[in-house]
Amino acid sequence: MPVEFGLLGEVEMRVGGRPVDVGHARQRRVPAVLLAGDGNNLTAEQILDRAWSSPPGGDRHTMYSYISRLRQLLARLRQQRRDQRPQFTRDDPRP
Repeated sequence: MPVEFGLLGEVEMRVGGRPVDVGHARQRRVPAVLLAGDGNNLTAEQILDRAWSSPPGGDRHTMYSYISRLRQLLARLRQQRRDQRPQFTRDDPRP
């Protein structure tokens, strides 16, 4: 099941062609910053600088909260994907 992100206009995520709620506008900035990067790891400071011209109150705490929510969302999607795979019993001749 393909996962697609849209970064032009409003940040959006689609799984299997269906939209997935990535959170409110400020929260959607985190995946946008991570996806728009050059493939290198980003420090917390770099994420804060790129995501907000004026970081949210409690800036680091808020950013870590947004990242945690994104990780939880991706973990749920990964689990759903696993649950949708065909399950075979040990006696089943298929691999």
